[in-house]
Amino acid sequence: MSPNTVEGRASLDVTGTALSPDAARVPVTWTALRHWVALAEVWVNAAAGRRSRAVDLALAHAEECRAGGSSSFEAVALHDAVRLGAPVSALPRLAVLAATHDGLRVRLALRHAEALAGADADALTAVADDYGAAGLWLFASEAEAQAKALQAGSAPSWRPHPG
Repeated sequence: MSPNTVEGRASLDVTGTALSPDAARVPVTWTALRHWVALAEVWVNAAAGRRSRAVDLALAHAEECRAGGSSSFEAVALHDAVRLGAPVSALPRLAVLAATHDGLRVRLALRHAEALAGADADALTAVADDYGAAGLWLFASEAEAQAKALQAGSAPSWRPHPG
């Protein structure tokens, strides 16, 4: 299948690698749906223990979104990279997005990236509190877990299963 057709593009992930057979069977023609499928592929890889691949996919999708003018999805993909433990890679673009877009979530993602990159447990706790106040409970729990890891003298890490 040619990558120059909608059907061909639907069979490839954002890096040009073939998607899983289940994902490739779904024709992705609606732009927003395509972004959600790419973001889901990030978390499928993370859950399968392929964190490095998941980070690469998130950053590649963020770049694709930036090039296509989809800044909201870019911010989500960049935050996914932060959540998976790659805050330094996401920081420059999150800073630009936070400075140019009105929205709490992108500003919180930037603070999360800054705190994690700086290994600042207090800042992670503060951003966790702010995520919680905004009703973003998953992000709050992740930032709090990262803060607790730092307080315990461990490097924060993302795991596919709690515990």
